Amino acid sequence: MDIMNQVADFRVTDIKYIDNKDTCFKINGVDVELHATGEHHAINAAAACAVSSALDLPLTEVAEHLSHFRPFQSRGTSFRTSDNITVLDDTYNAAPDSFRSALQTLTVLAGGTRRTVAVLGDMKELGRFSSEAHRYVGQIVKQRDVQLLITVGQYAREIADEATHLPSSQKHHFVDAEAAYRQIRDLVQLLYGQRRNSYRILFTVLEEVSTVRILHVRHSSQPVIGEVLEDPDAS
Repeated sequence: MDIMNQVADFRVTDIKYIDNKDTCFKINGVDVELHATGEHHAINAAAACAVSSALDLPLTEVAEHLSHFRPFQSRGTSFRTSDNITVLDDTYNAAPDSFRSALQTLTVLAGGTRRTVAVLGDMKELGRFSSEAHRYVGQIVKQRDVQLLITVGQYAREIADEATHLPSSQKHHFVDAEAAYRQIRDLVQLLYGQRRNSYRILFTVLEEVSTVRILHVRHSSQPVIGEVLEDPDAS
């Protein structure tokens, strides 16, 4: 896959993913491997190469240094739980473009065989563009064919409203993180929200999934479960 215009000075081509995680591609024909998932990382790498070129650094040397890159915590990092759940944590901040990148990355992590569940929170400080921005994210959710959507917060409801491909049984909206915390059990794959608000409670709980077993998603080819289930260990 190519994502750069052919007239660009630094072009990204031949994007591939290793184990549905690491991103491999070429920049002007030079092989690059990033230990991060998503084509947005490849675009950022091309920008880094452009700056490095202005400093007369060889592209092959820059590619070697890029192989040591690791994303910062909560900025598109992923991990796998003991229940074989792949979780993408992109909760550091929220903006329309970063939502788009996160949802694209979620699709890659799913690899075409796993169910995708998105937990999406409000985007703040958007003023008169708030409604348009949240509906735009809902359109991306639809394009990426997310199979279960959980929205949290005052504005995030518009994300769910725009995700018209999902029946009501596969969309859940909560007014705040505490309400979501009480009900979400088998529903979480992607956590996303504004760093300053309380949605990070969800990630804190998920980090402890191996001991408290509050949140988990079963990966299978079966249709996604459309309602909140009781904890299988509760009995």
